[in-house]
Amino acid sequence: MNDNVRVMHRIFALWQHFKHKMLKHEKVLWAIHSVWALTYGVLIMVFFKGDFGQVRKLLMSLMFLMLLIIAFDRIAERETKTGDKKRGVKLVLNYVMKNMYQALYFFMLPFYWDATQMDSIHWLFTAAVGVLAVLSTQDLFFDNFLMEHKWIRNAYYAFCLFASFHLLLPVLMPFPLHYTIMLSAFFAVFAFFVLHMPQFVWKEKHFRWVLVIAMGSAAGCYTVRQLVPPVPYRVVQSGVTGEDLTLPGEAYPTGVHFISAADYRERPMMAFQIIQSPTFPHDFFWHEYRRGSELVSRQHVARRHLGDNRYLLYSRLDYAQIGIGDPTGDWTLVLRTEGGIYLKSHFFTIVE
Repeated sequence: MNDNVRVMHRIFALWQHFKHKMLKHEKVLWAIHSVWALTYGVLIMVFFKGDFGQVRKLLMSLMFLMLLIIAFDRIAERETKTGDKKRGVKLVLNYVMKNMYQALYFFMLPFYWDATQMDSIHWLFTAAVGVLAVLSTQDLFFDNFLMEHKWIRNAYYAFCLFASFHLLLPVLMPFPLHYTIMLSAFFAVFAFFVLHMPQFVWKEKHFRWVLVIAMGSAAGCYTVRQLVPPVPYRVVQSGVTGEDLTLPGEAYPTGVHFISAADYRERPMMAFQIIQSPTFPHDFFWHEYRRGSELVSRQHVARRHLGDNRYLLYSRLDYAQIGIGDPTGDWTLVLRTEGGIYLKSHFFTIVE
């Protein structure tokens, strides 16, 4: 019996020594963990970069996150009733939840990067995804600042949910982007309340206010839809040409930067983009032809499937349509969706 007591005392002493060492080097250990978390995030980007076949895993992650926080809420509710504080369980659930959000941010970043044009305002949204992904790996910042400020923490979670749904819904639902942006905002706000404020949601008369807030957020996101990158579309080639793109053999046209005005008067100019999309594009597209800052023509864009998730978008502009005697000068071709979401600009010059 005495031997057993001595063994237990020895184990307890070793544990106290280990805990003392851990606390003594706490900041160093957190820094090491932050480096590992950042490395883990980079590995996620490397292995899943641009692969829309992995988007289903995003859906599974969101479902797991929902179940996790529902479990967290049930534990908190039980503790309130019984007074039994299981801080260890809370810490584990909080740690897993933090890593789930971190993985979501890094998973989404390559998709948003591919869809972003640096000459557009989209880069602000993509930069926010990147900054929050990196900050989520910094434990001292995350635990000592983000988790201590309720509204900042809520904004972090809500933005992640919106970005996740915006990536997910266009792949799963046959709607154009300006509709899926609204639906993403609605589902993100609703999911945020269910995940992080479930007791508020299910109180009498509160559910209707959650729906009102979600619908208001959807309307607000529609008005600022130009800020959101056009995921899942990725423009891989853009140009203008004198080739007839209506012919089935012209799958991958060769674009030019200079067009002769004499040639343009004799045959129409064709503008094109090749986009990648994991699903059939449910948007209608428009080409804007601008000389300088002046809008000269706006043409509906035809599309043709090229295979391998690639689609050729093209339009035709005849010399007789532009109503300009001298077409020479610097031109800009702008591709937008019917909902006004910007995808790509291409610059070319008509010369004598």
